[in-house]
Amino acid sequence: SLSLSLSLSLSLSRVFFLCPLHLSLSFSSLSISLRLPQQLQQSHSQHYFLVSGQVLPDLDVQPPEATLDVAVASMDVPEKEIRVPDAGQESLQLLTVMQVAAASGGQRATSAMGAGPEPHPVSHEFAAKAAEELHSLLSLKKKAFHSEHTLAWHELWQSGALVLSDSHPSIPDNAEIYASIYYLLSSTPNNGSKPHPFSEEDRANCFRGPATMHTASLWQIPHSHSSVAGLVSHWVKTLRGKGCENLITQGAQMVAQAVSLSFLGLHHVPNHLELALNPASIQADVQVRNLHYRDQRLTVTIKLMYGAAHHVLVSAQPGIVPWPPHEVGTAKKNGLSPPALFACPASCKGDPQLISVKAGSFPVIATKPATPLLYISLSKDHLYQLQNRSSTFYTYHLPGEHHHEWGVHTVSPAVWVILTFVLIIFHLFLIRVIYNEYCSANSSGSALRFGR
Repeated sequence: SLSLSLSLSLSLSRVFFLCPLHLSLSFSSLSISLRLPQQLQQSHSQHYFLVSGQVLPDLDVQPPEATLDVAVASMDVPEKEIRVPDAGQESLQLLTVMQVAAASGGQRATSAMGAGPEPHPVSHEFAAKAAEELHSLLSLKKKAFHSEHTLAWHELWQSGALVLSDSHPSIPDNAEIYASIYYLLSSTPNNGSKPHPFSEEDRANCFRGPATMHTASLWQIPHSHSSVAGLVSHWVKTLRGKGCENLITQGAQMVAQAVSLSFLGLHHVPNHLELALNPASIQADVQVRNLHYRDQRLTVTIKLMYGAAHHVLVSAQPGIVPWPPHEVGTAKKNGLSPPALFACPASCKGDPQLISVKAGSFPVIATKPATPLLYISLSKDHLYQLQNRSSTFYTYHLPGEHHHEWGVHTVSPAVWVILTFVLIIFHLFLIRVIYNEYCSANSSGSALRFGR
């Protein structure tokens, strides 16, 4: 869990029995087991078995002396024969609920290896909560429960990052991106399927730091329990250290938002959202989708243009995310629809452009001194205030056809002035030489005629 407050995690497993051959099969005495420290207390009822106790955490996400109260309630598999008809299939659905919280009373538990003092038993009320949650889930019909589970994950996958072109060695491929996000979200409590109307204070300063798409340690396909734990711990520390603390404590949907912001280095600051990405790090076509900003869902795409300036494409779908509470009353009172969003490129040169479902295109421009590549705001006036007339502009583009062969193909204004001056002097000198030759030729012709 990303928070040490009380959290519930649900595991849904579906076991399929297939019989592709021309015969019938049957299974009996099917059983499941949990790999937990032996010191934990176990109990058994007619429909489930319960394991509870205290354990030391494996992740360094809290003080080292802290322990965790754990309660796991799992379905009991009935000992009955499961018949699979000829060329047919049967399935068995298993549910497990795990409840985790910071240990009460500051007690220190034994480790999983059994060293140290005996574990402190958890309260009956704490363990009962896991059993109650399992009972409520078992009361649902299988199809309804599976539909809710699928819908919850569908909502979570609306947000995310994607590499649209051949991946550069310094950028993760899509398999690594999906695996990392999946394991992170699987380790995070989900606070419901509706988007959370997080406030200006919640999103302030997230994500404050360089884009994570070049941090290889955050984008991995783990192959063991320890590597999954290490990956999740690394993500939690990164997001907390970069201003996303308020988002990651609000559930899986907001964690998905924070990860999407981090991929390109999108940064929430007062009154606007900015793309604080180094142009030199753009080495593939990439996209982040379903970014919640006020009542809009944004999709931000960076496209490489060979032989021309790169572009940032931004589109918005309105009316998805609820407005912050302090804005709803004013809008209804004035009979207004949700406000539009505007965007402008680095230093906001020119007029801000309205963002709509049709993607707006903005050139990737580097400035000196450095400024964000893109600004998005509700206020045109605010974007005009961001204009920096003293910046020197450099347009980035890819020469040739190779991702790694790119750089800045512009020069400073002083060089252009000197070059223009030299060209003018050269042409004046050339004109003078031609004129002297012409005058000399005319003088020689006149002398020859008079000499005759």
